[in-house]
Amino acid sequence: MTPHEQVTALERALHRVYDRAHRNATAQNRRAIETLARELEGATPERLQYLRWNAARTRGLADRLAEEISRATDTATRMISGEALNLFHGGYQDAALNFNRQLRGMGLQTNVNLMNRNTLNAIFNGEHSALARLPGFQEAFRLLSHPMVFDRDRARWYYNRAADRLGNDAELVRRLQNALGEAIALGEGVAKITRRIHSIVNETEHRARRIARTETLRALNQGRYLAGEQAAREYGLRLTKTWRATADDRTRDKHEDADGQAADFEKPFIVGGEELMYPLDPNGSAANTVNCRCTMTVRVKR
Repeated sequence: MTPHEQVTALERALHRVYDRAHRNATAQNRRAIETLARELEGATPERLQYLRWNAARTRGLADRLAEEISRATDTATRMISGEALNLFHGGYQDAALNFNRQLRGMGLQTNVNLMNRNTLNAIFNGEHSALARLPGFQEAFRLLSHPMVFDRDRARWYYNRAADRLGNDAELVRRLQNALGEAIALGEGVAKITRRIHSIVNETEHRARRIARTETLRALNQGRYLAGEQAAREYGLRLTKTWRATADDRTRDKHEDADGQAADFEKPFIVGGEELMYPLDPNGSAANTVNCRCTMTVRVKR
C-alpha cells in the first residue's frame, strides 16, 4: 500500500468513527431532543426568545453531545498519530534502503543503518535527540491542536496542557449551544435539530481528515529527511533531493510548478516564494503546507 493509499484508508476510518459518534450522540439524547422539539412546537415568539437565552436549558444537552463527539476526537487523534508514526518509520526505511541500493550500484560497501522499532519508540517518547534538530519538529506532531507522543507497547496519548483539551471541549460545547439556540429561535423540530448536530460532527470530521492528510504525509517526509541527515552526517554522503508533486487537479499550482525541482540536501526548496526543507515543512505557511500531498526523494550524488 502506498503512503497516499494509507492516508485514504485512514480518512475512511475517521469517517466511520465520526459517523458512529453522530449516531450514538443523537440516539443517547433522543428523548431530550424530542422533549425540546415538543416544547418549541407552537411556542410564542416570546417563549422562544426566553428558551433561547435560558443557557442552562441547552448547556446540559450540549455537554452530553460534546462528550460523545470528544470521544470520537480522542479516537481520531490516536489513529492519526499511529499512522504518522508508521509513515515516519516507512519514510526513514525507504530512504535508507534507497541509499544502500545506490551505494551498491556505485561499488561501495557502506550501508546506512536502518532505524529499528526500539529506536523509533525512544525518539517518539523523548529519549532520543535526533528529531529535535529537525526544523519545527515539535510543531509537526501537533495533532488536533495537541502535541502527542506514541508508545508502541500501548497507545498513550498526552496533551501538552490540560487547558488545551478543556479549551477544545469548551469550543465544541459553545458551537453546540449556538446551534441549539438557533434551533430554538426558529422553533425547529427533531429532524432539523438532528441535522444541526450532524453538521457540527461533519465539521469536526473534516478538520480531523485535513489534519490526517497533513500530519501523516509530513511525518513521511520527515522520516526521509532524518534518514538523509544521518546519512550525510555519519557517512559523509553528499545528497540531492527532488520535490515530487501529485499529478492531479487538486495540486496547488505552485506545487505543480515545483515538481521535479532539485536542491542540495542541506539547502531548501523554493516553493511559492518560501524556503521549505521538505514538503509540509512546518516552518512554511499554512497556505503552502495544509492538505499538501507532495513528497520528496533523496539520492546520493555521484
